[in-house]
Amino acid sequence: MSYIDDWYTYHLGQGEVHCGTNTLRDTSAAWWHRP
Repeated sequence: MSYIDDWYTYHLGQGEVHCGTNTLRDTSAAWWHRP
């Protein structure tokens, strides 16, 4: 897991962190198993 600092990039720009989290995910991966 990684955390990002969104204070300057999104919060002060009148946005929220979800504005910067547009991602594509592999839904076929068994995420509950460690690699």
